[in-house]
Amino acid sequence: MMVLRINYPTQGRSVFLFFSLFALCVPVLGSMGVLGLVGCFRYWGKATASVAIGRVTDPGFRRGGRAQGLKYYTGNIHSILAASAISDMQRIQALFKLQSLQSRHTTKIFRSLLTDKSEDLRLVAFGLLDKTEKTIFSRIHQELTLLDKAVDDEHKIEHWRQLAYTYWELMYQQAVIGDVLVFAMDQVRVYATEVLFQEERDGGMWSILGQVNFQANDHDVARYCFSRALTCGLPESRIVPYMAEVFFTQRDFSSLQILLSIQTSLGDSATLQPVLEYWGSSQSSLESSRVLV
Repeated sequence: MMVLRINYPTQGRSVFLFFSLFALCVPVLGSMGVLGLVGCFRYWGKATASVAIGRVTDPGFRRGGRAQGLKYYTGNIHSILAASAISDMQRIQALFKLQSLQSRHTTKIFRSLLTDKSEDLRLVAFGLLDKTEKTIFSRIHQELTLLDKAVDDEHKIEHWRQLAYTYWELMYQQAVIGDVLVFAMDQVRVYATEVLFQEERDGGMWSILGQVNFQANDHDVARYCFSRALTCGLPESRIVPYMAEVFFTQRDFSSLQILLSIQTSLGDSATLQPVLEYWGSSQSSLESSRVLV
């Protein structure tokens, strides 16, 4: 048997010296070099002149851009839901997209779909409505539990206020109808009145009392509540549209014209702009006719 042995040339000392220098330079000399560079930049680097920050101006505001886009987006989904030629799967997908908008109008659309021909669509719409209602009632139950545990008037007032707002949300989101809606309206009155007995200048409570009474066709009471909300410091942009609706419902057009003609804080609302222009021109025509007479 023949064994073939091959001898490879080796350089043991050179390899050992190379790795020894490598191990020395990287952790030791390398860190020392970095510290040296930092020191050079610290003492010989050029100083940069600091520039003072000037006044930042307000960005330009484009009125109504987002609102218009949202309206068209909602209308597109609504048209898909109303189209019977589109498949049920596509309509269900559009329904879930509509849910993400979280608007009071979406609840109304969900309720209208409860009579749709598609059983799947009816079930999904009912599930979304039920979810909205249960979420709000869960918050009501939580506030009632905290109210029972409250020991001082300050905490009770806060829980009364939150209960009034939460019951009002049931109405605003159109999550309840029929007897449950009447019950929610009564509860808003009860808790808002409790708050106002303790804090008479709570503009938010006066505002939702006005909206509840207006929905219950108690227009005179609603008119008084909205006036109190204004005197308590609530912004005009949150109250004037409701007051205008009360005046219009009562056919008090002269008060409506005066109310809208003196308003300047509502001009940035794309929705209210045509209304302000119409009643402003009506007020001008009325004044001109009085001058001619």
